[in-house]
Amino acid sequence: HLVYTDSSKDPVGVFKPEDEGLGDDAVGTSSPHRSGVSVGDSPVREIGVCLLDHNGFSGVPMTCKVRLKVDGDLKPGSLQKFVANKGPSEDFGDSRFSMDSVHRIGILDVRIFNMDRHLGNMLVVDGHNDSKTLDLVPIDHGLCLPNWRSLEEATFDWLFFAQAKVPFSETTLNYVRDLSPERDAYLLAKLGIVPEAVFTNILCTVFLKRCVAAGLSLFQIGTLMSRDFLTDDPSVFENIVEKIVPKDTPLPCELDFSDDRKGFSVDVRSFLDDFHSGVDNAISDIVKS
Repeated sequence: HLVYTDSSKDPVGVFKPEDEGLGDDAVGTSSPHRSGVSVGDSPVREIGVCLLDHNGFSGVPMTCKVRLKVDGDLKPGSLQKFVANKGPSEDFGDSRFSMDSVHRIGILDVRIFNMDRHLGNMLVVDGHNDSKTLDLVPIDHGLCLPNWRSLEEATFDWLFFAQAKVPFSETTLNYVRDLSPERDAYLLAKLGIVPEAVFTNILCTVFLKRCVAAGLSLFQIGTLMSRDFLTDDPSVFENIVEKIVPKDTPLPCELDFSDDRKGFSVDVRSFLDDFHSGVDNAISDIVKS
């Protein structure tokens, strides 16, 4: 739903109600569109991704929780700032997109385990630094942050961009280096994101940081998190997680964020130590090959 003000003919925002497009599916039940997410949770995920985009690094439009009237009914949902654009990325040749823009969206998608990053939800805008290049704005983040037991549907269409194979800039390396899994987990937990999804963000952020520190490109990282198109075999990322904590086990550690100053508990840190080792071993194998 496009949102307008009384004084403007142009839209100022996009409103997504919690009950949008539910049909016969009840709020809280498993989504028929992607595994690991629940019906009605899209708005809170949209807001969570905006909170995770520290300093607007990836260009996620400002998003907040509101209540607006739709057809006379007051409904809760997310309101995202409308971004004037030239159209979706599918209408342009990808060689025109700036390297930094592709990298920044890719970094975000890895952190949130995006299951719906396609050419239609990367909007094209004029580039800031070079009139010959175009920048991308990421939207539509309702299908991300799945339950950590459902890591089979990563979708990263930027994997097909040549920019994904170019090394990261120093600015991007520093941004990833400064990411804090603890801080991000606290933000998501306070927003009301379920622990199983918060845990996914922790795993993805740690995975990203280790891969970037080892010198892997965005293409390599995205490939490690994606299933093979032909065989549908589990991804390297899935196998690492499954080896350390099988899907049929409870949440492997207690996530208590009642006080953000405490940081992760001992059991969380112990698990992450094992996860670090698994990631590092997998990266080592890739580098050797």
